[in-house]
Amino acid sequence: MGRFIADDDQSVATSVHSDVELASNPEDIAQKLDDIESMFQRDLHKTNWRAVNDQIQLLKGDMLTLNASASMMPILGMINLLLHSKNDDLEQAQGQWHEIQNSIRESLNTRKERKRGRRSTIDHGSLTRGISRRFSSGINLNRL
Repeated sequence: MGRFIADDDQSVATSVHSDVELASNPEDIAQKLDDIESMFQRDLHKTNWRAVNDQIQLLKGDMLTLNASASMMPILGMINLLLHSKNDDLEQAQGQWHEIQNSIRESLNTRKERKRGRRSTIDHGSLTRGISRRFSSGINLNRL
């Protein structure tokens, strides 16, 4: 039996690198939503539910790798309900899909807006600090 000896730093770096490659991003999720929606538009859910189900399962896996907040938990529950239902009523399955899709897109948009807000806050904060340093170096604020 062979032994595997690894440098701790290298193992951590490899692990982090692998996680970055495996983690989905909002663009991946949006693309997967478009792909599944296309399947529904072509009525593939009526002729090959298994293929649609498989793609929804992959979407769920992608969402689990996304650094998501607790707001995604109800959406994952909705996906589970759709995946594990018998889907005798295909129109109902399509309606459930649209509800899931809308919820995911709303969550992704909210996530983008929060990131944009944080970015502008950080930029604004660093700009304010930079201006303060420039002005304070030329003005003795204690004398004012």
